[in-house]
Amino acid sequence: MDDRADDSLFLACRRSDKAAYSTLAQRHYRRVFALCLGMLANVHDAEDVAQEALLKGFQNLQGLARPERFEPWILRIAKNLCLDVLRRRKRARKLPVEPEPT
Repeated sequence: MDDRADDSLFLACRRSDKAAYSTLAQRHYRRVFALCLGMLANVHDAEDVAQEALLKGFQNLQGLARPERFEPWILRIAKNLCLDVLRRRKRARKLPVEPEPT
């Protein structure tokens, strides 16, 4: 694994270094996953959302100006995605179940 600090990895990512982002993602995955698991209480959903958060982070990296803010920023993305999942779950529970025709 790359021993560079997050700041230098972040700057490399901004120059389209995908390997640097891979290192950042590996470094922060456990915290992102733990947040998702704590919010969703489902391992499979937490894994999916953690991966989606890291992908969104990669896609939107140019929007983050300060490299030292990477971890709080990626955790915020994960939290917002978890809230989206929880809202969808709540809506799904509220939908009336139509009886099957007999």
